[in-house]
Amino acid sequence: MVKELYKMIDSLNKIDKALVLLYLEDKSHDEISQIVGISKSNVAVRLFRIKERLKIMSNN
Repeated sequence: MVKELYKMIDSLNKIDKALVLLYLEDKSHDEISQIVGISKSNVAVRLFRIKERLKIMSNN
């Protein structure tokens, strides 16, 4: 399962992949926003959408 998850993460675009990997490292939304250079609210929205996409991918 973990291998499959990382394979799905690897298929994401560069920014989305970075967001997920930083999230998995327990970085806060504030820390992620500073590292990636997008707003904190954008981090939250993008992470939500990425999680939804990964759920769909895992069900296929």
